[in-house]
Amino acid sequence: DVGQLGEAALAGDAARALHVLAGLRAEGVEPTLVLWAVNKAVHDLWHAQSGGAQRPWQRQGAALAQGLRRVRTVPFARVVAPFAAPRPYLFYVGNHREHKNLATLFDAWSALPESWGIDLYLTGPDDFGGEIQRRSGGARTIVALGDVTTKRLAEYYAGAKALVQPALREGFGLPMLEAMAAGCPVVACEDAVPGPLTRSALTFGARDATALRAVLERLLTDEGLRARTVKSGSDVAKELTWDRCARATADVYREVLEE
Repeated sequence: DVGQLGEAALAGDAARALHVLAGLRAEGVEPTLVLWAVNKAVHDLWHAQSGGAQRPWQRQGAALAQGLRRVRTVPFARVVAPFAAPRPYLFYVGNHREHKNLATLFDAWSALPESWGIDLYLTGPDDFGGEIQRRSGGARTIVALGDVTTKRLAEYYAGAKALVQPALREGFGLPMLEAMAAGCPVVACEDAVPGPLTRSALTFGARDATALRAVLERLLTDEGLRARTVKSGSDVAKELTWDRCARATADVYREVLEE
């Protein structure tokens, strides 16, 4: 198990560590957990051998390991039925901190023709101090979904007209990749789209609600554009899988452990 992998690393037993790693994958353990385990094992090994002094890359690995503990992967290997919404909707996935720039999304959504009846779904609680209620009306509404299960998240992606990510900065941007894997077009701030996804996302300038509204209007009225965006995103998602990530990371650490 993961504990055995850590013990092998601390003992400097590379062969045992790699054997346990292979067993974890053979047993079907989620690649994210395996990737975390690899980072943890190598982190502990170097920490023990260096007397507690951490190298810069080791600190980065530890941060990655901490982040992976919180990652939920969405199982898109199988076809997921779209969420059966009463009206078409745009979708946002993430927290509501200031750098997520949700004010720009709210302004752009509010500027769309009300007659289109496009709702806006957000993960997380309604912590906007009445803003949702002020902007919602009979023909359209903003819906705070609260906590969303992995299964339901995949359904929301599959049913959305677009995933809209207005954040001013992101890490890798997992929701964008998850949406692409589910056949959902992605619209995002140009400053926050990770390099591998840039060719497949529709972008707008930071804090530019007018530009975001224009992109959304094009996407919602141009079926050809939508189809091309979905196809491009699907192609990218097939290349960027957790299994591939785990294998590549394990290969790097295998070299380190064998030195």
